[in-house]
Amino acid sequence: MRSQNTQASRATREQVMEQINCAIQSSQNRSLSDPQVRIRAIKRHPSGDLALYTECKEHTELLIQYRAEWESSAGPKARVVVPTFGVLVHGISTEVEVSNTADIENRIKRDNLSYHEAQVTYTGWLKKDVTGKRASTMVVEFDKPQHADWAIEVHPGICDTPGLCDST
Repeated sequence: MRSQNTQASRATREQVMEQINCAIQSSQNRSLSDPQVRIRAIKRHPSGDLALYTECKEHTELLIQYRAEWESSAGPKARVVVPTFGVLVHGISTEVEVSNTADIENRIKRDNLSYHEAQVTYTGWLKKDVTGKRASTMVVEFDKPQHADWAIEVHPGICDTPGLCDST
């Protein structure tokens, strides 16, 4: 959790944990109504960021999914940093507008059925300046590690997606 310049940066770990757990327990969301779904420990990093720990992976996933309901309890500027899982895709035509993440995601899902449930969280060029190049390497970040694994192991041919790769 990124909590710089918030009330969480001045409070003790115990106070922050109590504030967050109160917000989780008072949520009207049925998925968060289980009393076991709560923060069990907090580690404060030198940067001011907080690492939040739960009892199990399922609780962590629920808290990430419904973070909008409780993250502001650590302060108005506090935000949960959601992990992403990136892969490099080589040979992408530089004519592709990689900043249009939704379009890239739609193209990948349309042409690769195993990515139907994948969510692409970021796309961009590996190098800042691709002017004068016909093809370059694109970074694609997924929200789940299995989708990145599929891209690497099962379907290294994301480049089979028409219109993405330089075919000459």
